[in-house]
Amino acid sequence: MSKTNKNIENGDAIVDPWLHKARVDQRLPRVSEFFCAFQPLEQELADNAKEAAQNETEIIAAARNLSINPRPAGTGADHWRANCPQTNHSFEIQAQQNLFFCGYCSRSGGPAEPVTA
Repeated sequence: MSKTNKNIENGDAIVDPWLHKARVDQRLPRVSEFFCAFQPLEQELADNAKEAAQNETEIIAAARNLSINPRPAGTGADHWRANCPQTNHSFEIQAQQNLFFCGYCSRSGGPAEPVTA
């Protein structure tokens, strides 16, 4: 016999009654509590991307000239991503060090190297 879903009073979602009991017994977070935990991380990613966009360097300018879509990664103030010109996979750019690395191609270099990648 299959279990039926029920609205859990004071809850955030429709869940199986067994899952609700497990959540209460093991103190699992509610859906809203779970997503609230990610809000500071999302804000940090947005802040990092904004700061990175304000601090373009030589390698970012070179990537723009190559039309390989450099964009702030959001993981740090100088972390960027762009499309690898050889494979179109994403590669990482460390803007402050003027370095890039493509994990797929295993290539790295500075502002001049993406042209020959």
